Amino acid sequence: MSIAPLIAALEQGNTALDSILAEYEGLVSQITGALTRQVNGLERVADGRLMHEISPLKARQILEDAGWSTAYSGLRSALEQSVTANAPLLEALGYGSPAPSRRAFLTAVTMGDAELDAIRSRLGQVLYSNLAQATVMPIKQSTLAFVIQEATQASVARAKSVANTAMAGFQRDIAQQAAADLPQSETLYLYIGPKDDRTRDFCKRRAGKAFRLSDLLGARNKSGLPVMRYGGGYNCRHSIIPITRAIAAQRSIPIGGAA
Repeated sequence: MSIAPLIAALEQGNTALDSILAEYEGLVSQITGALTRQVNGLERVADGRLMHEISPLKARQILEDAGWSTAYSGLRSALEQSVTANAPLLEALGYGSPAPSRRAFLTAVTMGDAELDAIRSRLGQVLYSNLAQATVMPIKQSTLAFVIQEATQASVARAKSVANTAMAGFQRDIAQQAAADLPQSETLYLYIGPKDDRTRDFCKRRAGKAFRLSDLLGARNKSGLPVMRYGGGYNCRHSIIPITRAIAAQRSIPIGGAA
């Protein structure tokens, strides 16, 4: 069997995550507008201060009314789907069915949950502190709108990082567990991922091939980072997965060398 379907499976999972993150970013943009309109609609006294005191609970409710829960739930679902999407690839490589580590799956999703909750809490704190300040001193609507936009955009960047890090952590956990169960003399490491116009030459020469551990430990990428952990360098889209020589032969995976 060709390695191409396995590469496609991994790319499909990562592409799905990218697509849903893009949808999430668009949804947060809509939420930002709704949030700004809600804040601008709060009653004010003559000098521009907010008429009513704002509690942390009220600030959280404003966030929920603007649709933040929908975005949060959608991103969590995206994370879970993307982790699950890697199962066919891992199964095809001989790691068992339906996935080699339920614990690793739960760790990735739980880590994402905790981080996403922290993002939501932080956004609520920023909103509360600024609205509370607006009850004791006049703050222009345009200033509040800017603060809201800055906070929500920061949450988008952080949420993307959380989702991608959780996925990478899941894959690393799987690889470490799998490697520990394989006889070292029979273990190879599959360098897997896309080959397109964004792919570094370092990765193009290795993608789709299996290597001995010593070959990868001795390889040098231009970033100067360890290949086993960082692949071709910063923001590398490739994974390194342990497989047996038997699986490499069965799947017609070519064996690379030290070059």
